Amino acid sequence: MDALPAAAFIKDEASTTLCNRYMAELIGAPGWLGKNAGDLFPRELAEKMSADDRRALAAGRVVVEEQVPTADGRMLTFETTKFAIPRPGKPRLCGGIALDITEHKLVEAQVRATGLL
Repeated sequence: MDALPAAAFIKDEASTTLCNRYMAELIGAPGWLGKNAGDLFPRELAEKMSADDRRALAAGRVVVEEQVPTADGRMLTFETTKFAIPRPGKPRLCGGIALDITEHKLVEAQVRATGLL
């Protein structure tokens, strides 16, 4: 997972259990291990993340766009694919891969402002 140019994580029903180096460095994820979204983010964002996790577990896979604060205080926009990881005889895990689309969204907004889109 450390070779991915994206944030990657695995959560159990209570907390984040694994994250890759990208997530740890960019988003400050070492503090995430053993914690849930409600421990780390404002209530509204945490509730959305938890709801998206539940939808992914129910549907098998969802793709969401979310703005997440980084360790240095910036807000980045991610396209996050969340997916269920089955475990025989145990509750499923929720995995995720989050691609930083911040620059893409900024360029898209600039193009829209010019009327070309």
